[in-house]
Amino acid sequence: MGEEALKAKAVTLAEQEKAVAVTSAEKQLEVATLSARAAEQYKREWILKGEGDAGYKELVIRADGALAQKLEAIKYIHNQWAAAFANRKTPTTVFSSGGNTGGDNDAQTFMSILTMDAAKKLSLNMEIPK
Repeated sequence: MGEEALKAKAVTLAEQEKAVAVTSAEKQLEVATLSARAAEQYKREWILKGEGDAGYKELVIRADGALAQKLEAIKYIHNQWAAAFANRKTPTTVFSSGGNTGGDNDAQTFMSILTMDAAKKLSLNMEIPK
């Protein structure tokens, strides 16, 4: 083979390699473009789901005045006070001035005040609408 034939063969081989590289690069670009579009759709999907969930929760809270959250808060408050009351230390000797002993004691009064305070803070309306 002559020099011209070797040169022509090398040029042909280089052009083939170039064509393969271009095709590969175009393929990678298309894959990246499709991946970016898929990611954008994924993002939109989750944003819409989040907005839908938030809207639903807002409607439920408006409809029942956040009753579930208020009841959970009241239960938590009363559980905490009940646990504290159950574990309190009581005196072994009590001196009384002979005042009112009508069955009321300071602990019951205190618990009643806490109950009223919790209901007031939560603006809890226990009435059932007609």
